[in-house]
Amino acid sequence: GEAPPPAFTLALPPGVALPPGVSGRLDLTAEAIVWRGDVMRQAAIHARLAGGILDISQARVLLPGDSALTLQGRLATPSGGPRFAGTITATADNLRSLATWLGADLSPVPANRLLRARLTAGLALDGGVVRAAPLDLVLDSSHLTGAAALTLGARPAVSATLDLDRVSLDAYLPASTAPVAPAAPAAPVAPAAPVVASPGKAPAHPAGRGFGALTAKLGLHVGELTFRGIPVRGIVADAHLSDGVLTLDPLTAADAGGAAVALSGRVAGLGGALSLDLKVSVKAADPTGLFLLAGIAPPPALAGLRPIDLTGEITGGTREVTVANLRGRIAGTSPQGSLGVDLGGMRPRLTARLAVGTLDLDTRTKSSRSLRPAPPPALRPTEPPAGAAQQSSRPPSPAPSPADALSPTLPAA
Repeated sequence: GEAPPPAFTLALPPGVALPPGVSGRLDLTAEAIVWRGDVMRQAAIHARLAGGILDISQARVLLPGDSALTLQGRLATPSGGPRFAGTITATADNLRSLATWLGADLSPVPANRLLRARLTAGLALDGGVVRAAPLDLVLDSSHLTGAAALTLGARPAVSATLDLDRVSLDAYLPASTAPVAPAAPAAPVAPAAPVVASPGKAPAHPAGRGFGALTAKLGLHVGELTFRGIPVRGIVADAHLSDGVLTLDPLTAADAGGAAVALSGRVAGLGGALSLDLKVSVKAADPTGLFLLAGIAPPPALAGLRPIDLTGEITGGTREVTVANLRGRIAGTSPQGSLGVDLGGMRPRLTARLAVGTLDLDTRTKSSRSLRPAPPPALRPTEPPAGAAQQSSRPPSPAPSPADALSPTLPAA
């Protein structure tokens, strides 16, 4: 099979180290440095070497995009590799221009975003581990704080504990995410031919290879996230990624469009064929916001299905998802059973096997009536004056709706 790419490490070549018996001072400045077709200005480094330690009092440079980078700290080279402790500060008043200079394409992101950024962090390097703590980042109108660490090697590992005050995903998405009407069925598309490896040779890009080589642990709190115009508040995530398996323990949202949501369990096959093994709970006085977050126009009957308080187990994968052991309350009823979604066809196919305890049709009918708009005043039937005969021109009474037919009518006592 193909050999894996060499791992990037910060180990120094044998015999390379800061000499402990040499002392000196370095003051180096450059008014302009041309690189990648643009100019870096006012580059400077001021440092002192003594006892095998390089004390960097300041290293700075002005970059394209009205950006600046400043570093200070102490560097040593013990036998275990380079060791550094200091601080880094970076600012950009035109982040898009800086990204273009570095070769990044930000054109899919709206032009009024990714404009300004400010980063301040304590920076440490020790034994192949890079740490940024404390970490303080301001990007546009969002503020992120916390700490992060990166372990370099053949199996890189990332860990982070982060707190984000607010972010609007809508502002960064290149296209509208508003719900749309169901489209006409598309013509069948022939499935892509599977990638078959030659005998004795691994596929060039095996599914999930990048995820399988990465280990990550994330603790995240988000004050407010806006998506499809719906705010999601109080997001707390405790997630772990190892060997291509993502474990949520758990992921919760205190207010996702008016619903409290919790998700825990495992997602395997990242980057390839997904395999889900999750537990979910949803509690909402009105589930309309959840439909809007998913980009689905809420059905009219939804008003009769509130409040909801449900738990279930999600299994399946890329082509089919099942919610089993569904239990809880929907509008005063107690459903039990399962839901399934088949994603293998041209359109999703939903199946349900549910049993309920008590179904109150009166309540459902009243909810349905509350959604029915009143007729315009000119079309409303009027009562004739007292004692007058009914006129043949009186508009006929509206035909009863199916919801009215469900309401029992009792004879007068």
